[in-house]
Amino acid sequence: MLFGKDGLFSSLDSPALEEAIAFIQEQVSQSRENKEPVEESDNKPADKLRELKNLHEEGVLTDDEFKSKKRELLDDF
Repeated sequence: MLFGKDGLFSSLDSPALEEAIAFIQEQVSQSRENKEPVEESDNKPADKLRELKNLHEEGVLTDDEFKSKKRELLDDF
């Protein structure tokens, strides 16, 4: 016996069980269709460090800002 919305399913051939299975299958199918693919990050730590270095060399970042951001990146790595 299986537990259903209104109690126990008395048989594996129960229409209520078939309805529950169909509902679950539909929900799983919709969930798979709605998933967005996970994109890999194009900015690897080394690339980010190079970008920070360039910004520092161009004078966009101060020494303190550069050191702080560099430390954050290295800590996350």
